[in-house]
Amino acid sequence: MNEDDKAKIEEILTRSVAEVFPSKEELKKVLLSDKKLRIYTGADVTGPQLHIGHATNFMLLEKLRQLGHEIIILFGDFTAMIGDPTDKTSARIRLTKEQVNENIRSWEEQVSKIIKFDSENPAKIVKNSEWLSKLTFSDIVDIASNFTVQQMINRDMFKRNLAVVKCEHCSFEWMSPIQFGTIESFKSSKLVENKTNCPKCGKITGLNKKNIVMKKVDQLRETPIGFHELLYPLMQGYDSVVLNVDMEVGGTDQTFNMLAGRTLQKRCNNKEKFVLTTTLLENPITGEKLMSKSLGRFVALNDTPNDMFGKIMALPDETIIHVFIDCTYVPMEVIKTMEADMKAEKVNPRDLKLRLAEKIVKIYHGENEAEKAKEYFVNTFSKRETPAEIKEIKIDKDSINLVDFIVLSGNAKSKSEARRKIEQGGVEIDGKKVGDWKFILDKKYNSSTLKIGKFGFAKIKFV
Repeated sequence: MNEDDKAKIEEILTRSVAEVFPSKEELKKVLLSDKKLRIYTGADVTGPQLHIGHATNFMLLEKLRQLGHEIIILFGDFTAMIGDPTDKTSARIRLTKEQVNENIRSWEEQVSKIIKFDSENPAKIVKNSEWLSKLTFSDIVDIASNFTVQQMINRDMFKRNLAVVKCEHCSFEWMSPIQFGTIESFKSSKLVENKTNCPKCGKITGLNKKNIVMKKVDQLRETPIGFHELLYPLMQGYDSVVLNVDMEVGGTDQTFNMLAGRTLQKRCNNKEKFVLTTTLLENPITGEKLMSKSLGRFVALNDTPNDMFGKIMALPDETIIHVFIDCTYVPMEVIKTMEADMKAEKVNPRDLKLRLAEKIVKIYHGENEAEKAKEYFVNTFSKRETPAEIKEIKIDKDSINLVDFIVLSGNAKSKSEARRKIEQGGVEIDGKKVGDWKFILDKKYNSSTLKIGKFGFAKIKFV
């Protein structure tokens, strides 16, 4: 093995890596031996989009593929219809087969931007419905006999502390958009007078220590833990047995499930399985997740270049280095220099964030689109210029409610989201803020330009 490949292996074992089971030393020894491993990662196709947090695993696997290892991407179509309770505060909505298949088509396109499926030593995609749907009740009993009930119910996810917001107006409680890694980090945090909208009454309430409490997940569950959810680790673990893999890669939130697969692989195939866990994208100060599909806060791999660039620029400054490490190909020695310069205040964090956004957009859309997105952002949000090209929304009636127009323009996924943007002062019509969600746009606003949130623009055209 040449020195270049040895350096690549060293980076694979250190960059974005949290833990390796049974040990990093044992895995390193195997990787340096030139033995070709069968390696996989899996994810449930619960929605049409992947985000840059998912990409961490795909980028690591692509490096292993280039070293000659066999790479398998498992799309959990069967498990998507069951639901993984990991880190969820309510039971996951079960998807139909049609919804899952549509999500798979979208995922294949997104993953192919990172992992090669058409070159020498191509990666391959598999779906776990091919074997899980064929299991008999007798098979399930055999698999379950390898674990105890106590192991299942003592999972970290059912004991984790979560921050919960209590509305000042209606006392409704829900999961806080700001999370903390530990109770200690919550106590030491300095929350300013943040505001948020109550999902029940819609009123603006405080988001600070006065009305945030830490609770156990099992206290917070809006629905009881279904028995089928306890079977989820067994199903994911059985994937390892069927695929007969040497190694599995996944986020730290999947550690329990991946280790279940390690247990089954030993007992069913008499084979060792390495488990490599990758770091999750979290704010290093608050512990808050940076990418959360359930909260609607994530950078999707199929976002437009402008949206992707803008969302990355909106990330907190303290997360810049973490995102550089997990989501780009920038060499670690360069990242370490940037980190030192930030600590010494030799560089403006905004300049590093511009560089970060450009690097990430380039991965998914190419260099040309990345440059255009940067120019758009600088002109629109730094120089306060209106974009040269704004999407025109045609209205074939005399008037339309502002909320309905925002949803129609694609700048909000729901009426409640549109209303929230208006109430929080994020909507302007021809440069003037509008705070009334009942506002009506009529023909006197024909050809007016609306700015919606930090990055959205739309022009109204009555026809």
